[in-house]
Amino acid sequence: MKSWFRNSLLIVLVVIIAIGYHPFFFDAEGARSGNYSIWVVIALLVLLFCSLLPRLGRMFASQFIRVYLWLLLIISADVLLLYGLGFNVQLSEIRTMVIPLVGLIIGYLGNYSTFTIRLMCRVYVLCMVFVGTSQILINIGGFIIEDVYKATAKNSLGLMLAIAGVVAVFESMYAIHKRYRILMLCVAILIFVELLVIRARLATVSYVAVLLLLFYKYFKASSHKAGLLACVFLLCIVLAIQGAFDIVYDSFMQNKSGDILSGRGVAYLQALNIIGDSPFWGNLTLNRTIAWVHNYLLLIASNFGLVGGLPWLILYFYILVVITTFYIKTNRFQFDSIGYVLMAVLFLVSLGEPTFPYGPGTAVLFPFILFGVSLKCFNKSKIEL
Repeated sequence: MKSWFRNSLLIVLVVIIAIGYHPFFFDAEGARSGNYSIWVVIALLVLLFCSLLPRLGRMFASQFIRVYLWLLLIISADVLLLYGLGFNVQLSEIRTMVIPLVGLIIGYLGNYSTFTIRLMCRVYVLCMVFVGTSQILINIGGFIIEDVYKATAKNSLGLMLAIAGVVAVFESMYAIHKRYRILMLCVAILIFVELLVIRARLATVSYVAVLLLLFYKYFKASSHKAGLLACVFLLCIVLAIQGAFDIVYDSFMQNKSGDILSGRGVAYLQALNIIGDSPFWGNLTLNRTIAWVHNYLLLIASNFGLVGGLPWLILYFYILVVITTFYIKTNRFQFDSIGYVLMAVLFLVSLGEPTFPYGPGTAVLFPFILFGVSLKCFNKSKIEL
């Protein structure tokens, strides 16, 4: 398949991934009013994957992909075995791990030009700003902080906005034209405001944390130390404005003074009790009914135990070690390393959410595709383990 057609499919996929979280695709109760966008995403993934079949053998050059594949096979075998034995296990666990891998392979084997990657990033940022603004205007009614969460699929939307914000900052750092740099910084600030308004608190914290890391690496390797001072100065001015304090405080604390964790602490304690009572096999042997645990590691350990959930835990920490090793070995992030940076957002959010860093697939596909691109770019440098 010609590269221009593959590139076009990739851009369309990015658009559908983002636009799929527009209020149009949700009903009044916040549930999906049809899975049209999901089926389009699946169809595009299949087309892209099929277009790369002649190159499929090349993916084994990546040790990261090889490890992911082996652990996925073990996880799949575990799920099928436990399901066949009648344990309370969902077959969707396999799908959750497969979709990010497909995105990873598409990014790794695509041989996309820098122009295509930059175009894909810009399209994603613009689409997410449009979707975030639409959700705020339609569901919330304006840029105000409400007591009740009104944004549909808030957690996924928050993660995707944080991803888009980091991409916008990357675009600003490596843009040639000054006006475009300023535009992308304004977009990044707008995304920060949108995160506060929809009250995606963990995504907001992850967004700020990754940007601080990004700025630290950038200015540490830069001879323009005055730029760092200017950023600190501007930050102080912003924080000095009482209204900024109010917006941030209300986003995190409004109607949450009694329980900052929004009831998640109860589920954490229940999960810890399960691990304490059955550390090796978790809830597989206890079969207790508990609230959904909003922490990926705690969820896996409580559902499957430290032995039953070992393949999941190994894959999680393996990816984390690969990302951390890259950060340690790299003095300054280049645009090609954007995938590594975006993965940090996924893992930070996974500390307070049950599905990330692997699902839902449509929310994490974009960063996994870019992670595949970054793996390909840095494969020869032996940064991946």
